[in-house]
Amino acid sequence: MHQRRIYDVSAEAFLIRLAKISSQPVGVFFASPVICENGGRQYRIDYFVASPTAPRVWVSGTQVPFDSIIHNCTAIGYTDSAMESWITGSETSLECVGIPAYPGGVYPRVAGLVRFNSRSQDRHPIRLRHGNVLDSRGDGPKIICQLVNDRAIRWGGGVARKAANQYPEAEKEFSRLLSQIPREKRLGNVIFSNATDDIVIASLVAQEGFGPSEFPRIRYSALERCLQTVTERAKNIGASIHMPKIGTGAARGDWGTIEEMLDDAMVRTGLSVTIYDLPPKRAQLELF
Repeated sequence: MHQRRIYDVSAEAFLIRLAKISSQPVGVFFASPVICENGGRQYRIDYFVASPTAPRVWVSGTQVPFDSIIHNCTAIGYTDSAMESWITGSETSLECVGIPAYPGGVYPRVAGLVRFNSRSQDRHPIRLRHGNVLDSRGDGPKIICQLVNDRAIRWGGGVARKAANQYPEAEKEFSRLLSQIPREKRLGNVIFSNATDDIVIASLVAQEGFGPSEFPRIRYSALERCLQTVTERAKNIGASIHMPKIGTGAARGDWGTIEEMLDDAMVRTGLSVTIYDLPPKRAQLELF
């Protein structure tokens, strides 16, 4: 709660973000009170958000046992903690705090932080590395993702230009395949180009147009469809995912939003995702 005040956000928003970026196996839930026939309160879980490494649990919509510490957090700011077994079937650490009711509600809701005893072995948080995405690390098949606009006929600047120079045949394949799709139907499509025997370049068409614009050109709904397509391809061929911070350049997308989309679409299905960024300026200078 102290950290939440520092960032000047609601407890709910802070805990959701905490769960999404944590490398630890944790989860957060939010419960609302339901008035029973005898006038007492019964809490029901509204929704649950887990970290990428948390084991899978299904508690949304369930009724909380009457002996849970949740029932001790009946006022905003009230806290309690205990080991309880109703979440996973075994003793699990639980910390709760009373938070404001929904608009129009009378009684406070409760937020809970769950610390799991073990992590899911098939899920790992997004890796952030300094380096060249075209020099992707690791063994096995790899899919390198880049974001392109719906009017592209070739790969543009930045990473795309470097990819074109390094893999000219892959760029030609991209141009040929994209030209076969009518411009009004391109958003949301992914063009896969074979670069080497174990590297595929995925061009995600999720930017509408190019050039100066009053508004960001990224289209998040199209990006979501693209990510689902890449996820299916990666799982089919057993590939890891590599990309720069897509959508944050000319498309002017918000990286926090894009990162959460990557987490939902890829990390939570067990895929390995690595994001490459340029080294800090001092490190770049030291290279010369």
